[in-house]
Amino acid sequence: MHTILKVFIPFGFVVVLLTACVNSPTTWVPKPCRQQNLTSSSNLMDLRRKSAAMENAVYPEVNLSDLQPQGTEDMPLLLAHYLPWFQTPDTSGYWGNHWTMNTCNPEQIDSQGRRHICSHYYPTIGPYDSSDPDLLEYHMLLMRLSGVDGILIDWYGTQNYYDWPILKEATDKIIYAFNARGFKVGIVYEDRTIKVALAKGIIDNGILAAQQDIRYLQDNYFQLKNYLHVDDTPLLLNFGPSHFTSGTQWQDIFQVSDTAPLYSGLSYLCGASFTNFPWIEFPDNPEYLKQYYAWIDWAQLPYSIGSAYPRLHDYYKEGGWGENLYYLDDEDGERFARTLSLYRDFAPDIIQLNTWNDWGEGTMLEPSQEFGYRFLEDLQAFSKLPFDIFDLELVTQIYNLRKQQKENASFKYQLDHVTELLFSGQTQEARAFFLTVTNFHETVR
Repeated sequence: MHTILKVFIPFGFVVVLLTACVNSPTTWVPKPCRQQNLTSSSNLMDLRRKSAAMENAVYPEVNLSDLQPQGTEDMPLLLAHYLPWFQTPDTSGYWGNHWTMNTCNPEQIDSQGRRHICSHYYPTIGPYDSSDPDLLEYHMLLMRLSGVDGILIDWYGTQNYYDWPILKEATDKIIYAFNARGFKVGIVYEDRTIKVALAKGIIDNGILAAQQDIRYLQDNYFQLKNYLHVDDTPLLLNFGPSHFTSGTQWQDIFQVSDTAPLYSGLSYLCGASFTNFPWIEFPDNPEYLKQYYAWIDWAQLPYSIGSAYPRLHDYYKEGGWGENLYYLDDEDGERFARTLSLYRDFAPDIIQLNTWNDWGEGTMLEPSQEFGYRFLEDLQAFSKLPFDIFDLELVTQIYNLRKQQKENASFKYQLDHVTELLFSGQTQEARAFFLTVTNFHETVR
């Protein structure tokens, strides 16, 4: 997958375009755009992997002191941006290139027992496979006990190129598993795949190829019980646009859908966008998220998607995938707490947690050896849940035992009961039963 990343930007660049559509707060209908005075952003970086959308990136010229916080007691949906692109020999038969890039060999193990993976950080459970049912259970339990309501899965479409079919297959497993457990699920489309497929001669008509992607989403995801809807209409995010940069193109693409999804991209497209969403700030623009909320307020958009993130520390140069993006410090956990707390002033409908598991860019919130469960504890406090770090640690113990005792059917059955207790929020009962089970098996051994 390293070739695609030399063509595409990974997750790190965010733009707000220079126009907006005035929408009804109740029923969304594309309307003519009204202009706003804008100034070119001074923080654009001349990086090899910037997208076409970044070429003319601008931010709204808004006096932040005039912005009136909306304020509400309602909690937003907490949706984790989720990557489906990891593989290991135990599950897939090989090490995927998001662990290896061009320079890392996970078969090499250091004196501390850590495999050589392409990340500055190391998962608490070690490198894993996105298609592993044990891994999905682990992630879902951590999210359930941290107040995360669901996931937004990064999706590369249906074209048969690079590892995209593998990612689609993994996404199927992930989205069905999360939906079955009652989590909200949504898609963040990567329309840049169409650009690459055209350039490589895989397809000859971008609109038709994108329509094929939308048909797949409609037939397989939009109809799921817990797919993310707004007023009975599915919401589709796009990490771009990268290829289709006009509203009329998206209108043509959505014609194949029985119910055209509500479109939201990093950049706002008149005639297509229901709303837009932010990503992760550049180091020299600490007001980035407030500018986004100012944009939502100014454009009178009916729906807002906020962002919360801990850091950005990518491994691309070290991994042989081009140059590094930029470095955004963790600030000893304060950056995540600060971006999360902006909700209390501006009340977005969704906060996208960026990200759950992008180890290559170092934006992950899931437990790591470096940060432990810090960010999940922050989410527990934010969501005012009656759970704690000991519940989170129990989830890790369960995952590790499943791997250690995978041939023990009796143990598996008992662990299944523990996980059901955890999913239902009965953490005290789960701990007690888990202790009984593990003590029994230690005695038997």
